[in-house]
Amino acid sequence: MRVPSSEFLLALLRKSGPLATASAAKAGEPAILDNSTIKVRGFDVQGIFHTGQLTSSGASTVVSATETSIEVLREGAISLAQLGEVLPELLSSDS
Repeated sequence: MRVPSSEFLLALLRKSGPLATASAAKAGEPAILDNSTIKVRGFDVQGIFHTGQLTSSGASTVVSATETSIEVLREGAISLAQLGEVLPELLSSDS
């Protein structure tokens, strides 16, 4: 789940509810901060919302959560210590 900081996207989500979306950047490539650098074939993208030049907030932190376990797959902009503040079980040796 991604939670955007963009007011435009937050307003869109309030009207639409959760959306299944993908990054415009391919896996392993840096974030796309300017939509003029997006390379797509016509059928790859349903729409692009342009709100100007973006700033990078760092890589996403990726967490896998199931009924029985929580695991950090990639530590990014939100550190393991920050996650531990709201999910203490993440830092316990039993997880």
